Amino acid sequence: LGPERFLLLGAGPMQRFHMRWFAMNLPADGSVAVDNVSARWCGLQIAGPQARALLQRVTGAVVMGNDFPFLSARTIEAGPCPETIALRVSFTGELGYELYCPAGYQRGLHAALVEAGRDLGLAPAGSRALMSLRLEKSFPAWGLELSADYEPDEPGLGRFVRLDKDFIGREAVVRQRVDGPRQRLASFSVAAGEVDCFGGEAIFRDGALAGYVTSGGYGHRVGASLALGYVRSEHYCPEAEFAIEILGERRAARLQPRPVFDPAGTRMRS
Repeated sequence: LGPERFLLLGAGPMQRFHMRWFAMNLPADGSVAVDNVSARWCGLQIAGPQARALLQRVTGAVVMGNDFPFLSARTIEAGPCPETIALRVSFTGELGYELYCPAGYQRGLHAALVEAGRDLGLAPAGSRALMSLRLEKSFPAWGLELSADYEPDEPGLGRFVRLDKDFIGREAVVRQRVDGPRQRLASFSVAAGEVDCFGGEAIFRDGALAGYVTSGGYGHRVGASLALGYVRSEHYCPEAEFAIEILGERRAARLQPRPVFDPAGTRMRS
């Protein structure tokens, strides 16, 4: 947000992990203090083809095109809140924004968005719908595909790690870059019939155990049963024959090297 101002976000379990990590690494001399402000801030997410038009209606700021590019953040006035932190991100695969404001403004901001979106088809979306959408985009989730058990390159997040900077764990990342990842996150479409993966199912390649499912479900936009999971690096091959065991039956699966919905990501970057 600025040269010395940063915003760190995380769901409940991830938040506790963050705070535990800070406590372990704070200077012993007490020169640095950490204050978790989560209870004093609230967030809302808007997503869909009309998300930009909706946000524009509740703010005087310019939120169009290059003025607010994908994966950027800025502070804007939104509805009754004079300083809303807006993030240009998406967990749905659609154009989207996350809006964070002091807790006292959340109801007012929500009301402003609802009123402004009446003719845009605005409707609430639940977490299960969100999880279905992120499976179609092969987006990993904390506690499922992301945790302290995985190294950055394994779920494909290595591009966000800057090795020209000094940070705790850098030596481990450098070593991994030399050795290569032990396993890789893979996305599958599954001939699952009337059942879907849930998590923990075994993944087989050519009859041999290759990995395990971390999460799964039905992709309603693509009309297919989907799964995310880790396979050992030597087994990662889109042309290979895979199967996932669901309820004791091995069902054919196809490794998808790109997201099954909008693989180029043009919708969320639009």
